Amino acid sequence: MDTTLMKEAEAIIESIDIPSHPQVLMNIYDEVQKPEPEFQKLKEYVSQDISMAAKIVKIANSAYFGLRYKVHSIEHALTVLGLENFTNIVCTSSLRDMLMSEPTMDSAIETVFNHSMHVARISQFITHKARIFSGGLIFPSQTYMAGLFHDCGILILAKKYQDYFEKIQSSESDHRSLVEIEEHHFKTNHSVVGYVVSKSWQLPDVVCRVIQNHHLTDLVLDEDPTLMHMSAINMLSEVVVSYSYDNENHEETLYGLNIDSEQLVNRLLEELNFDRDDLKDIIATAKEIIGTD
Repeated sequence: MDTTLMKEAEAIIESIDIPSHPQVLMNIYDEVQKPEPEFQKLKEYVSQDISMAAKIVKIANSAYFGLRYKVHSIEHALTVLGLENFTNIVCTSSLRDMLMSEPTMDSAIETVFNHSMHVARISQFITHKARIFSGGLIFPSQTYMAGLFHDCGILILAKKYQDYFEKIQSSESDHRSLVEIEEHHFKTNHSVVGYVVSKSWQLPDVVCRVIQNHHLTDLVLDEDPTLMHMSAINMLSEVVVSYSYDNENHEETLYGLNIDSEQLVNRLLEELNFDRDDLKDIIATAKEIIGTD
């Protein structure tokens, strides 16, 4: 990684108020990785943070998860959602708290945040399909986390530079990638910033590296098979989510990977041992999730 980009990213993060990682998220993540997680411990961790507990119940009852029954408590949420979705909600709530502190930027933040949630959910869905072929090298909780955090650097840059979105949109016709535009204006890019934030939050190393590399279309990535699989999932999720958005809604598509290369899509499908029918299934699921939201 370019050390100049990294140093600038670190300086930006130090200059603005970014909360440290919530200990409750680390406790929960450590517990769910155990062979036999204890529901009672998870309940106790969340119950120690009354604000987070309330937000988890609220998110669980949103259309985003489409539950048939209303969730009334943390214990009920754990029972109804299961460990995987419960962990995802904790992660989503923690990230939202970190990013949603600027009321004047709510609209722009919501656009990117919603995009990230869509990529996270599709990543989770793709992972369940890919695990059939991968022998369990990848885990849905990690690919969800990578999808959720992959664009958090955009929102960090927007916190630092009030004209961030204006500069990006004004440069859209330059035929440069998003990271190239960011480096021109801000001396770093959101992939590097997201990597620094995810490391400071002590997210799993492979998740941090997916965030770091999510705009690199070369899947070699040190030939690490787990990183290659997770990066392929993240990229394919970006492709599918961007495809599923209304193409006339430029605000929604601007911050995606913006891939129109059939060759790359074929490489992603090959990496995950998918065929065109699998892709159709993923697209149909994406449209259903986005339509629900």
